[in-house]
Amino acid sequence: MVHVELHLLWYLIPLYLLWTLGAFLLHRHDKKRQRSAIRYSSIKRLKKVGFQKKIFLRKLVKASRFITIALMLAAMTRPQSGRKETKISTEGIDIVLAIDTSGSMRALDLDTHAPIAQRRNRLDVVKHVVGEFVQKRPNDQIGMVVFGQEAFTQCPLTLDHGVLDTFLDHLEIGMAGEATAIGSAIGTAVKRLKDSKAKSKVLILLTDGRNNAGTLSPQKAAEVAQAFDIKIYAIG
Repeated sequence: MVHVELHLLWYLIPLYLLWTLGAFLLHRHDKKRQRSAIRYSSIKRLKKVGFQKKIFLRKLVKASRFITIALMLAAMTRPQSGRKETKISTEGIDIVLAIDTSGSMRALDLDTHAPIAQRRNRLDVVKHVVGEFVQKRPNDQIGMVVFGQEAFTQCPLTLDHGVLDTFLDHLEIGMAGEATAIGSAIGTAVKRLKDSKAKSKVLILLTDGRNNAGTLSPQKAAEVAQAFDIKIYAIG
């Protein structure tokens, strides 16, 4: 990040432009006053001479004056590079959201006040509610587990909630299978939370059905979570 004294630019830039304009007008005035010492009938042969090193260097010296003054003015604005550090105070809570994407989440029974054509399915409602929840927890690490027939980590624990929102928007029904493996979901979330050094470790389980898939029962998975001091909040 580069910092400059911006208020100085309001004075230095107009002064530089006035000086440049004055130098240009003075150069034109001097050129008009010059008279030729020798008159030639034609200068066509001289034009064919081509590149002249002395003339080029003379023009380069004149141009360097303008560049030098511009650099001096830029230096007067005191440009400085540096970094800005922000300290974030957190409550020390790590949260994993386990979201059911099984086939039963297609049901349209939550927006009962709306016409059937305008109702959202259960997963769309969950995504909306979870999005609001994430916005209210800016200083907590939040991760996401997706489950159906299988369970997998969609997003690891992170403070970058923009990334989490992107993963949330891309959830689709059936992406982990049509059945509901609640035990597997809890087990996967426990793997993400068990090594956490946070003061509090929380699993929020969002599902609309009962366990009907997977080799790990919800009861056994809950016992493992308890052993690692992980609190489970189940939302039906």
